[in-house]
Amino acid sequence: VAVVASAASCPWTATSPVTWVTLSPGTGTASGSVRVQVQGNASGATRTATLTVAGRSVVVTQRAAEVQQVESVRLE
Repeated sequence: VAVVASAASCPWTATSPVTWVTLSPGTGTASGSVRVQVQGNASGATRTATLTVAGRSVVVTQRAAEVQQVESVRLE
């Protein structure tokens, strides 16, 4: 996520309310970027989190894990 500051001395923060999304760095001064890292979703449900980066909301939506079905099993 790109952060564009109006001045070189302008501080900002980046926060995530959930443990499955981490932001790095969590703070900065002036323009820069925030790395968003999302853990895999092994659940059967889509999940959503609203992050805050430099006072703006960033919504992350991650689909549920796909279940792989076994079509047939053959024992020999």
